[in-house]
Amino acid sequence: MAHTVMIVEDDDDNALLMEKILNKKGYEITRFADGESAVRYCTDHTPELILMDVTLPGIDGFKTSEQIKGSGIATNTPIVIISAHPKEEIENKVNLTNLDYLSKPYTPDQLRNTVDRYFQD
Repeated sequence: MAHTVMIVEDDDDNALLMEKILNKKGYEITRFADGESAVRYCTDHTPELILMDVTLPGIDGFKTSEQIKGSGIATNTPIVIISAHPKEEIENKVNLTNLDYLSKPYTPDQLRNTVDRYFQD
């Protein structure tokens, strides 16, 4: 059975690229362009990994992550923050919220390696 990865990214080109890269590795992808939709999805579903952009319409990626972690269903789902924001700015928030981080721009190998790390058997 394929591992499930949820992508929360409002830039359609970025989301499609991420999906294409991960589909080639056999991952099952669910995509959302805003935080509210991702939170609603996580009230009934538990993805195995979430890739979260920071700058989203409505609530940002950090608030979305907090709400997903508080949903009661995806509480233990790892979240990787993906952002082009300055590394120091993100690292302070990532350290506070116990989330992983991948800097934009990234290479396809960096994305694959980051995701693969969570599914090593």
